[in-house]
Amino acid sequence: MVAASAATIGLRNFLRGRCVVMRKKRYLFIVAPMIFIIFCSIFAIHGVTRGVERDIGREDGRKAGRGVERDVEPAKLKKTMAGSLRASDSRHILLIAHRGAPINEPENSLAGYRAAVGRGAMFIEFDLVISKDGIIYICHDNNLWRTTGRNVLVSRSNSQELDKIKLRNGEKLPRLSAFFGEFGSSILYLAETKDVGAKQSRLMDKTLAALIRQRHLESKVMIQSQSLTSLKALHSEFGHMPCMYLIGRTSKNGLIKTVNHLPRWVDAVGVSQRAVTKKSVRLAHRRGLRVALYTIKTRKDMKRALRYDPDMICTDDVGMSLRYLLRKHWTPGDDPLMREVIR
Repeated sequence: MVAASAATIGLRNFLRGRCVVMRKKRYLFIVAPMIFIIFCSIFAIHGVTRGVERDIGREDGRKAGRGVERDVEPAKLKKTMAGSLRASDSRHILLIAHRGAPINEPENSLAGYRAAVGRGAMFIEFDLVISKDGIIYICHDNNLWRTTGRNVLVSRSNSQELDKIKLRNGEKLPRLSAFFGEFGSSILYLAETKDVGAKQSRLMDKTLAALIRQRHLESKVMIQSQSLTSLKALHSEFGHMPCMYLIGRTSKNGLIKTVNHLPRWVDAVGVSQRAVTKKSVRLAHRRGLRVALYTIKTRKDMKRALRYDPDMICTDDVGMSLRYLLRKHWTPGDDPLMREVIR
């Protein structure tokens, strides 16, 4: 009898335990799908909301005359591209064609600059060297061996000799006067003056200032140089013209020291993306300086550069850089005036 009672109690307890386990499993089978459905609903609502916001933003952009579809070809942006791209927080980033389009055409060639403008660039960068008789040419190196195969120094040659030298694509070495004559006031210019000796540098500063005034491009040109002397001369000449100090290869600590010791009339600094840090960019912004990063060649470079919150990007591939920014939901800005962007 006792054994039967014990068996009965044991069976009852076993069945109760089984029921508890089954009850827990039943709850699990009910609760788990509910949690899954809730998470799916949240993600779906978030996706729809972002889609609606993008559609509203594009529609507002179209009403303002500056809407852009993500699949629009860069060449078709030429009329609306003002050299800057606006983010959702109304900050601007300038996209600068570095030496034209050196990936497809010879650097600092008219064909390269035409290609860059055709791909949507409205801000182009070029390098200046002055000849022995005072003619400014667009070329990066004083020695033309790398770009033309001719072992000739621009600063020690006359314009008659230099005009006979051709680039790799058959173009003549471009003069700055012809360059300004072709593009006029339709684009923005970032002109880099090269230090080729104190005497010739002073001559180049005066000649450049005269050409800018002659073409009425005072509000379209920004000057950059590794020489503070050259920048100061042109700043004194125009007063309002933005000036960028180009920082050469340096350590990250050296960059911070350079930013701390720049004169107050300098508006921006040009820095290699390999040397920049978030700390140095924040420091430059606190001092009222804008930051340009160079040289962007790939999508990987674009991704890295945008992490530092730059104000300007110098790129060898305008089309790639523009498409990358558009895919990140940036839209072209509507203010082509340099003073509104830089200052």
